[in-house]
Amino acid sequence: MRLVIELGPGARDDFDDTIFWYEAHERGLGRKLIRAVNEALDRIQVSPFSFPIIHGTNVRRVVVGKFPFSIIFVPELERIYVYSVFHTSRNPIIWRGRID
Repeated sequence: MRLVIELGPGARDDFDDTIFWYEAHERGLGRKLIRAVNEALDRIQVSPFSFPIIHGTNVRRVVVGKFPFSIIFVPELERIYVYSVFHTSRNPIIWRGRID
């Protein structure tokens, strides 16, 4: 059984802002990002515990293909909670502030 993926409000905002930014810079690029993130979310659903734990946390990370983004998530008993769709050049303090 695949767990339901829930995007937290910060993750949803990250994703929406990023799609808008990419689409404003090149038509169709936002749609490509959506596909890449959905592919990463599918990989998480298939095998959520196969991704590395971020040192000092219970949080895991998957890299989004073809884009400089990671999805920061925690697999729980009945869901997979996504804290952030995070640009890899940003300060990780931003997503760490969303945990707890």
